[in-house]
Amino acid sequence: MAAPGAQRAARPLLERLRAHPEHHAICVITGGAHGSLFTGELVQLREGGFLHRAWSDSQTVAPAFEAAARDLDLERELFALEGAAPPPDTGGRLVTLCVAAGERGLALELTRPLTTTPWIEHPAFRLYRAVWGWP
Repeated sequence: MAAPGAQRAARPLLERLRAHPEHHAICVITGGAHGSLFTGELVQLREGGFLHRAWSDSQTVAPAFEAAARDLDLERELFALEGAAPPPDTGGRLVTLCVAAGERGLALELTRPLTTTPWIEHPAFRLYRAVWGWP
């Protein structure tokens, strides 16, 4: 479901895209587990490559981006997510998924898949897998 103020929540991502013309789209997923807050970030470059980083609130500085190979288009996933029914409740912890491309941005609150959650063909699951590597 769209988070209250979904456009407002995605605004920082849109501002980052404007500040970095070499970036085509960005996806950030934030959620808590075991008393810590975890953030994963995936940036799609205009030339087609990806940059990835992930960290927890126990780190004082977010790590540098590393090159990553991914088989998806963040802008296409944003459009698919805007038109999709909410993914099923997986019983996992609540996460905030933000994705932005061009002048469009979206923020959703949803339950994250568990490592044992069966694969569901849904844009939120594709984004979660691209950022965190599972389910």
